[in-house]
Amino acid sequence: MSRRPIPLLSPIRLKRTWTMTQWLRLLSLTAFFLATAYGIVRHRINEAAGMRGHSNAAPNVDALCPMGGLETLWTWIQTGEPLRHLHLSDIVLLVGAVLLVLLLGGAFCGWICPFGAIQEWLYRLRARLLPWQVTIPPKVDQVLRYGRYLVLALVLGATYASGEFVFGEYCPWKAVWSVGGDELAIAGAIILGLVLAGGLLVERAWCRYACPLGGFLGLFNKIAPVRIVRAKSCTHCSLCTRKCPMGIDLEEVTAVTDTSCIRCLECVDTCPRPETLAVKLGWWQKARTLPGPFYGAIAVAIFVGVILAAMATGNWEAYSAGAAPAVSEATGLPDPVEIKGWRSLQEVSDLWGIPLGILYRETKLDPALVPPTTSLKELEDETGDRVSRATVIDLVTRWQAGKLR
Repeated sequence: MSRRPIPLLSPIRLKRTWTMTQWLRLLSLTAFFLATAYGIVRHRINEAAGMRGHSNAAPNVDALCPMGGLETLWTWIQTGEPLRHLHLSDIVLLVGAVLLVLLLGGAFCGWICPFGAIQEWLYRLRARLLPWQVTIPPKVDQVLRYGRYLVLALVLGATYASGEFVFGEYCPWKAVWSVGGDELAIAGAIILGLVLAGGLLVERAWCRYACPLGGFLGLFNKIAPVRIVRAKSCTHCSLCTRKCPMGIDLEEVTAVTDTSCIRCLECVDTCPRPETLAVKLGWWQKARTLPGPFYGAIAVAIFVGVILAAMATGNWEAYSAGAAPAVSEATGLPDPVEIKGWRSLQEVSDLWGIPLGILYRETKLDPALVPPTTSLKELEDETGDRVSRATVIDLVTRWQAGKLR
């Protein structure tokens, strides 16, 4: 059955159902936002105090994004190193998000995503200020929803073709934390403005029509064993469809596997008939029902568990802090190949034995302008690749061979 015609401007949809599930979901989104914000703000404060490279042991915004993990994944598989500006922590977050959606569906978007939290707050502000909302005609809405996959294809295609972190200049999430700084890209600022304006007119406009990460994760909704299921007792009152923040037509499906579903569970909380809409574990007819708070707790536990496991095993690299390099069997000296982009000039000197003076002399860097705490990634950016990780590896190799004094 097709959707009923809806006017372009319609009264704002039903008020939120303030159940325990929704309170916990808002608390979860806010907690993840604040935890992310703490790390990013601490990084900026340390950077403003002159702490760069290894000394700034706080993650920046580029180190805390699963989309960054998706962008750098292929490069990391090929070379063992992430793209410039990105970190191993991005891949860890991507693994957590994918594992979460494989098991529970789109819970990352509805319960964890910090940028999703901003859009939740934006909607609440709009609901108080504006008594109406823009309703996109169904046919236009269906076309616009492919925008997520168009953006995803463009981002990944450009990234893999150039070998560079392309999306950073356009990412609205990065733009949020670059306001007032010298890293704010004009394109990112414009897109952020459009996202915020769009969010005032259409609920979760970015999530619906443009988020590349949401598009990628949404593909797994169709195979997740935990699903929202509609029973035969449904009276087709349309409350679930009217409450859905993603604009999904829920009353016409038996199981909600739409790629846009963020598992916010508002439809479940809104349904006036008990067990008519419920979260079910399993594909079989008598699948077990999961209470909303329990579902949310599992989602948070899985995601946080992946991060803690990565930290415990030494696979969480969100800033310049690492172990001593491996020793080359051929030379008995620290292997130059182990020099990573997040190492600082001082670390290269201390760990590989090459004097700082020689590094500065051979790279023609000014110590007054480039402190020893500068990372090799930062050097690549500041010198336009004139001084890169490969440059330093070559210098260390020549030094160890006695060809450079």
